[in-house]
Amino acid sequence: MSDMASEYRHRPITVEEYHRMGELGFFGPEERIELLDGELIAVPPMGDSHASAIERLTWYFVTRLGERAAVRPQLPTRVSRISEPEPDFAIVERRADFHASGHPRPAETFALVECADSSLRYDRGKKLSAYARGGVREYWIVNLVEACIEIYDDRNDLGYGRSRNARAGESVAFAAFADVAFGVSELLGIDVGS
Repeated sequence: MSDMASEYRHRPITVEEYHRMGELGFFGPEERIELLDGELIAVPPMGDSHASAIERLTWYFVTRLGERAAVRPQLPTRVSRISEPEPDFAIVERRADFHASGHPRPAETFALVECADSSLRYDRGKKLSAYARGGVREYWIVNLVEACIEIYDDRNDLGYGRSRNARAGESVAFAAFADVAFGVSELLGIDVGS
């Protein structure tokens, strides 16, 4: 029996197959699915704090980055041949066609951002690894559990060479836009006066 089991292997789904499955109606209209490392991942429903964080970050990212970058909230980003997740935010190069010709890829992606509460372990583990392997230059986790922003950069074949946690009272900036500062407190919705 073990000899027979060793003959079987996992075959990842490609992005093209994933798109075809969607076209053929494999997924229900209310299902939130993303492809990561060739596996279909069911995305859980969004709670109030996560939704509030998405709304808040959308406002800050769009107003501060203006016309310098496209801010894509919860839209697909093609990370590799077998990964097309829908990160909470992709900060990408602007295109005249608004990406109608295809989802952004790592070469045109300045950073990916995930807001994490119940997904913290997944965002720090499987997603971080897939993003680094795919060539994403910078990755932020807006950590709603520990009230900090985790910043990963200096990508290499094993992951990210640098990471740091920024907390209330500090400022953060995307490497590609070092002159555009965001207060950690404002991004997390922390009232520093209380």
